[in-house]
Amino acid sequence: MLPLELLQVRAGEFLEGSCGNLCRVATPFQAEALATLHSLERISQLGMSRIILETDVSDLVRGLTSSDLDQIVDGSLLK
Repeated sequence: MLPLELLQVRAGEFLEGSCGNLCRVATPFQAEALATLHSLERISQLGMSRIILETDVSDLVRGLTSSDLDQIVDGSLLK
């Protein structure tokens, strides 16, 4: 899987981006969740505290904003 991360500042100003190869992921959901985690870790390194997280993966949004997916196999990635 090759997830893509993009960091933007203000109204669409590009800050940086990255692309990488995630080994040992079994599902696209795992790849998206891990890419999101890497993005959040980078945001933390840059000292940003107010962010808007945008994704096109509705299950990831649901998993991050509720406990609906806690019992699924990939639910542990969201804790």
